[in-house]
Amino acid sequence: MIRIENHFPMEHWEAMHRFLASNYRADHPICSKEFFEWQFKVDPRTERAGIVCAWEGDELLGILGYVSCPVMWGSPVERKDAAFTLYWMVSPDAPRGLGLLLLRRVKAIYPFLLTVNASPIGRPILESTGWTCLEQVPRYVVVLNPDHCTEMLFNGGRTDYLSQLLFSAVPGKALPLNVKEAWMCPPVYRPDWKHYPSLAFGVVRSASHLQWRYVDHPSFQYHITGLGEPEKPAICVYRIEDTFGCCETKVGRIVDFFFPVGPEGELQGLTLLNSVLSHLQQAGCAFADFFCTMGRFGNLFTELGGRLESKTKQVLPVRLTPVEKTVRHQNVCISTPSTAFKLHNPSGLYITKSDIDGDSPAFLHAT
Repeated sequence: MIRIENHFPMEHWEAMHRFLASNYRADHPICSKEFFEWQFKVDPRTERAGIVCAWEGDELLGILGYVSCPVMWGSPVERKDAAFTLYWMVSPDAPRGLGLLLLRRVKAIYPFLLTVNASPIGRPILESTGWTCLEQVPRYVVVLNPDHCTEMLFNGGRTDYLSQLLFSAVPGKALPLNVKEAWMCPPVYRPDWKHYPSLAFGVVRSASHLQWRYVDHPSFQYHITGLGEPEKPAICVYRIEDTFGCCETKVGRIVDFFFPVGPEGELQGLTLLNSVLSHLQQAGCAFADFFCTMGRFGNLFTELGGRLESKTKQVLPVRLTPVEKTVRHQNVCISTPSTAFKLHNPSGLYITKSDIDGDSPAFLHAT
């Protein structure tokens, strides 16, 4: 007899660990209890994770996780209760249709749902049940040290192409970076979202969200930088990744970047991005990239010498630990309560690589 439960109690961690290690791999980051509790925002008072679970006796047959993330959906002053779904998996011997049953259960809990990196198996199911999917989140790439990039080129990419992506710093605009805690709490970071119409569809980048997603991350060291007034700052979040495999170098991963509307906000954004890229160049990074659906923010990369990556020609790898010379794209899928809330143009959404589990380590030692 299969039973469905809306939450996962951490007291049954051993059963969850067995399921994850069997259906993913034993060294997958989600097999680490520390990473698992962070990812699902496990409250120590309840010791429960937001995962719809299918149980048969004491063993799991399927799971679908969900993480609450309030969103703005057309208005800078209204919030919608929403969740990102992640880790949708059923055992090979599970009855047919169990995965769809888990999806319907999560939809009953959160009418607003988003997910990134839907698999080739899962995405058609989502689309058949009314989800809107954006096949490729745009990727912006800027080359910082071309000599460090040559060994990573693939898919027919040539060294002369790198010069077309070369960082062109704005003279006198590289400022010292204020990082992390300085931008983490009021009164320093208290944005008035009416200054950010480009964030009108997406997760609220509140101080608490930045704290959870970046400062509290159990594996990566992110740097949160800001420029401007507390009510309308430009914000850029990045990390430096050490590659290994076919080549050993560093790559800058810019995972959040936004700035207020208007000429002053645009200048703040340009100055901040120029400062971050200058810092990454000095740190020895080969290139930097930024996945983002909102072209207004990505366009500043092109002003500084970078380019929007071709949808059909990827020549610098996405996966770097180890370097994988295979084409990888990020997608995003959205489910809304009714057609009245449907986002007809997904490029109006603000989604980046860091939304929920888009930016995750490849391996972790399980604990």
